[in-house]
Amino acid sequence: MAVNPRSTLEGPQAATAPDNLYWPIYLCLIALVVSAIVFVAMPGIDIAFSGLFYTPGRGFTLGTTKLFHVIRTIGIWISILTIASVITVGVIWLLRPSLLPGYTPERFGPSWLFLALSMGLGAGLVVNLITKPVWGRARPVHIEQFGGHELFTPAWKIAHQCAWNCSFVSGEGAAAALILAFCFVVPSRWRLLTLLIGSAIAVVVSFARIAVGGHFLSDVITAWILMTLLMFVLRAQIYHGALLGPLKQWLPANRNGP
Repeated sequence: MAVNPRSTLEGPQAATAPDNLYWPIYLCLIALVVSAIVFVAMPGIDIAFSGLFYTPGRGFTLGTTKLFHVIRTIGIWISILTIASVITVGVIWLLRPSLLPGYTPERFGPSWLFLALSMGLGAGLVVNLITKPVWGRARPVHIEQFGGHELFTPAWKIAHQCAWNCSFVSGEGAAAALILAFCFVVPSRWRLLTLLIGSAIAVVVSFARIAVGGHFLSDVITAWILMTLLMFVLRAQIYHGALLGPLKQWLPANRNGP
């Protein structure tokens, strides 16, 4: 049964009519296709953008600075603490839900499920178990143009230049973007602030990785779009049952004939 968003939480689900559930998904799909066409047709964009941070004979020098080390460390800890907090709250929900302030099953369940699936399916499944090992793209710091030994491959082209923890797509960019999942569950008065803080973290952490040769621009842009698409898909299904519900009519048990 689809959950009535007006009885669960105060986030944007409550203010969004079912008729408006699909257009963000369509926009994300369009953005994904357009960005893919651009980066595949003009792969030099990745080389040129990463080249802004590369010094011949010295490499990606920003990677050796304390500032960028601090930025990456902060980004990693934000992701760890975010995931740990969602898991911890989920355990409390199962064992002692009375400890959660203002707890009601109708309000808490969908919100926690949305956050958990966004992080588990996004940074976990889509990024680390699908795109990285399947596409096998070498990182900028490892390719010949920037002093490495591997071949450069455009975005979306499956390669064998990397065996594990590859460049496409950006794991840290995806994890940083998933902080924006909280925009969907916080009270409306906190939504804009959450959006601004989450966007700032995503931009700083992601571009810091580009600056030190850890990722190409296309790795980051694609990760952002994929995570945003995933969040809107999960919102539509968890709060409205708007995606899987209509598919039931095509199941064999619900059809009278071919």
